[in-house]
Amino acid sequence: MVNGPGPCGRYSHTVTLVGSNLFVFGGFGPGTEGYLNDIWALDLNRCTFTSHFHEPFLLDILAVNSNPVWELYEPAPGDRRPLPRSGHVSVTIRDRIIVFVPLILALSPHYNIL
Repeated sequence: MVNGPGPCGRYSHTVTLVGSNLFVFGGFGPGTEGYLNDIWALDLNRCTFTSHFHEPFLLDILAVNSNPVWELYEPAPGDRRPLPRSGHVSVTIRDRIIVFVPLILALSPHYNIL
């Protein structure tokens, strides 16, 4: 179980691993959220996992002895927040996340909010 607030429910977002952090970026939040440009991180080093087998071939993983929390990332002073987007692809290059938007989607106002 992760403590505290975290990213809202969404789809068409990306999850990217940088070091021990899982980053969730963008996507579309049903309801009032719409297209998103928030960046959340979960440090996997703060999670301790143990395996429990309840049925053959069914793995149930529970977090124990841990205190994982989601952290909302804000741009550095002077930097802009990324544009809201959905349907993109993210990759990790060293300690950076590069976000790609297919050209046809980049031209659509529904996927690349200006």
